[in-house]
Amino acid sequence: MACIAVKARFTSAARTAAFLLSAGLALNAGSLLAAEGKETAGAPASATSLENAVYVVDQDLRTLLTEFSKRIGANAIISKGLKGRVKKAFLPTDRQEFLEEMSRNHGVEWYFEGTTLHLSSREEMTSRLIGIKSLTVDRINSQIRKVDLDPTRYPLQEVPEANAAMLTAPPSYIARVEVISESILKARRENGSDSIRFIKFGEKSSE
Repeated sequence: MACIAVKARFTSAARTAAFLLSAGLALNAGSLLAAEGKETAGAPASATSLENAVYVVDQDLRTLLTEFSKRIGANAIISKGLKGRVKKAFLPTDRQEFLEEMSRNHGVEWYFEGTTLHLSSREEMTSRLIGIKSLTVDRINSQIRKVDLDPTRYPLQEVPEANAAMLTAPPSYIARVEVISESILKARRENGSDSIRFIKFGEKSSE
């Protein structure tokens, strides 16, 4: 297992690149030159620029994602179904680009919940019809944002004829949205308002 930062600029992106060096052995200069010549020669036009990339020789996917999460200050929660290896690949040092690369080429599904980064396999994705009764998708999305989730990551699709919304997402994300929807409906029944309370990151938060 070995990897090296390639011409990374000393910016926040460069600091992100350091996670690879902490997880393995650096290549020597001769190997790096070979990597630059051989690995980029047949690369597609969309290949990552060397100036903002790290080169991974061979690394366990879970280890790579764990180290990446540490370097960006996130707590990684990785599902058991996410497995694999990353071999001979240039990876972006930018946080968003790195995660998109992992999704595109390694089937990684991800979402942030505050400072927690949830990671799972695309094979674990599922669809669920969530009963929302008189609620609107906008109302649910508003509450989703208040618990530090991004509703645009896995959008709810309203199904008016069923008083429901369809959601395709990792199981853990679906479970959170179901709790939010049920909590709003319960608050309406009991208090006549949408004000609800959640447990997040070990602390209570309220609207």
